[in-house]
Amino acid sequence: MWKTLKRHSKAERAALLKEWRSSGLNESTFCTRHQLNEQTFKGWTKEKDEEELSSFIPVTVEQRAPENSVSYFTLRMGEQWALKMPVTISEKLLIKIIQESQKCISR
Repeated sequence: MWKTLKRHSKAERAALLKEWRSSGLNESTFCTRHQLNEQTFKGWTKEKDEEELSSFIPVTVEQRAPENSVSYFTLRMGEQWALKMPVTISEKLLIKIIQESQKCISR
């Protein structure tokens, strides 16, 4: 029995990727639940990652001496603003902060 393959528009792919990223599921489980071809989905994630990297705003990270035995770093984006964060911040949260910051700067 042949399965009918559905073509997804760019908007549909973006919506599915956004849903996957916020779901906490791994790619395989998400694809199974949404009846998506896992290899195709991996291609979408790679394509989206390349798009985001090509429009990434340069960031400078400065490291300073620890304050009150907790180490911090300052994230500066251009001359517009700086954000002081503990070095223990999760990678996922840091990525989210950078993504949201890009939205604010581009407005």
